[in-house]
Amino acid sequence: MDKELRIIETADFGIETRTVKRADGEEVERSVIVGKAVTFNTYSQVLGWFREQIVPAAFEGCDMSDVVCLKNHDNNLILGRTADTLSLEVRNDGLYFTAYPPDTQAARDALEEIRSKMIRGCSFQFSIAPGGSDWDTDPATGAEIRTIKKISKLYDVGPVTFPAYLDTNTDVAKRDYDSAKAEREQQQQEQQEQPPVDPFTPIDVFQRRARALSLV
Repeated sequence: MDKELRIIETADFGIETRTVKRADGEEVERSVIVGKAVTFNTYSQVLGWFREQIVPAAFEGCDMSDVVCLKNHDNNLILGRTADTLSLEVRNDGLYFTAYPPDTQAARDALEEIRSKMIRGCSFQFSIAPGGSDWDTDPATGAEIRTIKKISKLYDVGPVTFPAYLDTNTDVAKRDYDSAKAEREQQQQEQQEQPPVDPFTPIDVFQRRARALSLV
């Protein structure tokens, strides 16, 4: 299953202090990472040659059973994992996450970097279900528009240092576009090859013959 990575800058991102219960039952205050990894119904920047949007229904039935929160997509810098230390919530406007980082030096560094605004973006990595996207052409600009309708699996979310949607891997999207374009061209060719439609239905022909006989 092909993975795609997107990176965005978001204002819905930061550190909150929450009261949590430890394994021994004692309640303590902890710093948690909260953010918005995905925004619905919003066009991305131009990703080289296309723009992209994700509809709210895209996450219906999505496999989010094992998602990790990573700093800069680095598997060695894990900040949370479902379902114990990472929670995900799909709302009307996007996908939100809350990560409860471990007590490690890497996690403490990440918290301080986010708190000081040195890190201010989020990323998410996912796979699209077969047939889960549509391609259209913007009549105003001629740019290709990709609408993601069905995400089959979410792999990770998390903070990133360089929040630029342009710095994403679009190889999978290019293959998806080429496939959709080939299918569209095939449909157009089949329509052109169809025989012309007879302008007269059988009823029209019968009525014309009846009128001709009445004039004899």
